[in-house]
Amino acid sequence: ILYASQNTLIARCDNALANNNFDWTIVSAGLPDLAITGIVVNPSDAEEVYVTFSGYSTGNKVFKSIDSGDNWINISENLPNVPINCIAFQDTPGNINAVYIGTDIGVFYRDNNIGEWIYFSNFLPVNIVNDLYINEANNTIAAGTYGRGLWRSPLYTSCDADLTMSNYAGGVRYY
Repeated sequence: ILYASQNTLIARCDNALANNNFDWTIVSAGLPDLAITGIVVNPSDAEEVYVTFSGYSTGNKVFKSIDSGDNWINISENLPNVPINCIAFQDTPGNINAVYIGTDIGVFYRDNNIGEWIYFSNFLPVNIVNDLYINEANNTIAAGTYGRGLWRSPLYTSCDADLTMSNYAGGVRYY
């Protein structure tokens, strides 16, 4: 499956490997009439696709489809009303579906476990992020910014639910 976009339209080609016989289907129904800024596909499931949008239309930032774009689910949820510039999908075990987006104010993250977007500023700037690249071999994400260069960060990890501190008493450490 191959996805392509032009301005506000997104299309899908189900026979992208066919010789000279490509069939394109417009799959924009249910999406906002805004400029598409990014498309990313789950590498383990070609029917799961995410699309991001530019502009200042509240609640119309990121959409997801699990059926090759036939039906879209708005997953913009708690995102601020700023343009989304890019998107990256982290292929993780256990169907976590980790997604990062670059916005005009930095990077946001969500997965199936946390369910909503969180601001991801771990070693990343509060700046326009135009491109994201995930290096799964090194467990890092790189962000290309507007005017502040390239930045790299470890990928998102959740905090331990329970943390026990030993040898701690009122700010004094005993050896």
